[in-house]
Parts: sequence; structure tokens; C-alpha cells
Amino acid sequence: MMESPFEAVVRYCERELRQQFAQRLVAHGAAAMRDAGLLPADLPERLGKDAYMMLFTVVVEDFTTRPDALGGMLVADAYLKRHGWKLTPSARKLIQAVRNSVLGLYEVTGIKAGVGLELRDLLLDRPGFDVAQPGLAGVLPVGCLLGARVLQLDGATTLSGGVLPFEAGLDEAAVAAIRAAAELGDRAITVEELPELAPYISDFWLKQTLAEANED
Repeated sequence: MMESPFEAVVRYCERELRQQFAQRLVAHGAAAMRDAGLLPADLPERLGKDAYMMLFTVVVEDFTTRPDALGGMLVADAYLKRHGWKLTPSARKLIQAVRNSVLGLYEVTGIKAGVGLELRDLLLDRPGFDVAQPGLAGVLPVGCLLGARVLQLDGATTLSGGVLPFEAGLDEAAVAAIRAAAELGDRAITVEELPELAPYISDFWLKQTLAEANED
């Protein structure tokens, strides 16, 4: 099976930026882990392999958009500068697209079978839009929420590999929790502030997922 370009990025991060990467992993679930009395090492067992890998993918993608601790370049740029020559053109495009994206919170407002999703942005006041995501169109219901990165890739609007699904009906609770954690009050969220909200989106998802696991 062909390796995902982000598997190589993970190895780079764990080799060159281990401490910084570990800190970012903790940041994406700090409050949820504290409330549940868990450590990062406990999450794979508590969440299960699939859910943990989804969270881990979200953290990796977020980390690539952050400045590294070595030279101040964004992690994605530093990786591409050192190792981009090893990648296929499509892999380089994917990493660059993630680098230029932000993690947002969306509600699925419509399904186009075999094509994709209609999404509403819950954090920014902007019109709804479509994403080409045929795989998710077959499994996600209208009304559910997604923590996801919207990518512009080869002329199409799509989602990155890291997607955090929430149950329907949590839109107000999710937005309120993210606003409270970021101390935003009632004012409008700006595009420039979105990158700093990524850990709060993940943390709310982790709290919900852990709570559901305890109910099972």
C-alpha cells in the first residue's frame, strides 16, 4: 500500500521536533484529558484505534501549519524544503493545501449522494458551500457537525484527511464551548483568529467522544 505523505511528515516531526509535536498533541485535548484524568498515552485505548487516528491526523495537520522550533519556518515549509524532492507532485500539493488551510467547525446541511456534502460554517459568517467528498456523503447524516479543514486542491473544494464528526444538535454547545475556551465573548470571530481555535475544536470533540465511550 502506498504511504500517505503525512506518514512521512509524522516521522519527521517525531525525529526533528519531538518535544514541540508532543506539546501540540497535548494542547488538542488538554481540558478533556484533565477532566477525565487521562494522559495522552491513554487515548488510543480509551478512544479505539479509528477515533484516535482521526484525532492524531487532525493534530498532525495542525502542526504542519505552525512555526517550527528550529528555524521559525512553518513545519510544512521546513519539511518540503528538506524532503520535498522525495515526494510526488500530488503529495507536495496536498501538504501545501493543508498548510494553507485552517481547522473549522461545520454543520452538514445537505448530502449529494456519491458527490459530497453541503456545509454551513459555524464559526464564520459566510455563505454555505459544497465540498467534493463522496466517501463521507454515504455515511454522514444531515445535521451532524464536522471539525475539518477545507482544502482547495486541483481546482476542487474538498476536505483534508483529519475529520472530527460530532452528533447532530451540538452546534450551539460546540460554538459556546469554543468561544469560552478562547475567551472570545460575543464578538464575531475573524479569519485571522481561526488557527488558534483548532485545539479547542479538538478538545470539545474529545470531551464528547469520551463521554459517549463512558456511556457504552
